[in-house]
Amino acid sequence: MPRQLVHRAAVSEVLLTDWRSDQDARFAVGAQWPRGHGFFHPIGRRWHDPMIVAETIRQATMLMARTKFAVPEGHQFVMHALAFHVRERGLILADAPTDVVVEVTGHDVDVRGKELRGMRATVRLIHRDSLVGEGQTRFTCLSPAVYRRLRGDAGRPPHQGRAQEIEPELVGRHRAQDVVLARHDDPHSWWLQVDPDHPVFYDHPVDHVPGMAVLEAMRQAAHLATGSGLLLPLSLAAVFHRYIEFDQPCEVRAHAGTPDPEGGEPVRIEVVQQGLLCAEGTLTIRSVG
Repeated sequence: MPRQLVHRAAVSEVLLTDWRSDQDARFAVGAQWPRGHGFFHPIGRRWHDPMIVAETIRQATMLMARTKFAVPEGHQFVMHALAFHVRERGLILADAPTDVVVEVTGHDVDVRGKELRGMRATVRLIHRDSLVGEGQTRFTCLSPAVYRRLRGDAGRPPHQGRAQEIEPELVGRHRAQDVVLARHDDPHSWWLQVDPDHPVFYDHPVDHVPGMAVLEAMRQAAHLATGSGLLLPLSLAAVFHRYIEFDQPCEVRAHAGTPDPEGGEPVRIEVVQQGLLCAEGTLTIRSVG
């Protein structure tokens, strides 16, 4: 799989293996989830990290746009929404990497002339004929000229240092480098921490905080809001309203809801910068230790 098709610089960050284009707006992608990943570590040594599902959806829908709809290299993808829910048993680690078939169906496909302007996609993830999870995403595509007009002089993130550090184990991580939040005076808020040297979130130059870094901030805020050190995310529904800039402080606010009868606990998260809501979502989690 050419890494350029999924907007990754490092081969090790490419989760997809091959693809097949069906009729209309349907698409099938092969993916492989390793037993050990540089960032998506197994949870409790038993489950794949469900956030790898979000990255799989991102890569699969981008691949569809690049190959089926011929979006040129250099065009920018703007994510507006991403959601998934998973079946816990489908995430259980085996004695080999997990091969997944990703079925992607496009909806509301906006093609003007010969250019794809945007679409909505639904996704099904299947392992050995069993449904692992489902998801949805919505995005638009921008030409380099349009993107330059939209973003102007936005640039590379500055080095911030790591003030007010949060211990990795409090947010389900193993390394300090993977912590994307810093302490805040408000017990329900945390500062978004930008590390331009992070090899996954910033494996290529970007001029705003990437969507996957925002989703990880939501996951880590759910850990802190519930006080649980080991959580299994079961579902996530996130909406992105505007770019999160590097040169302005950004707050991540989280409030835990009432657990459901099956043990799932919803956590509502808002990402706010300069008083404006940039992203919001609900993460449903289950404590596993």
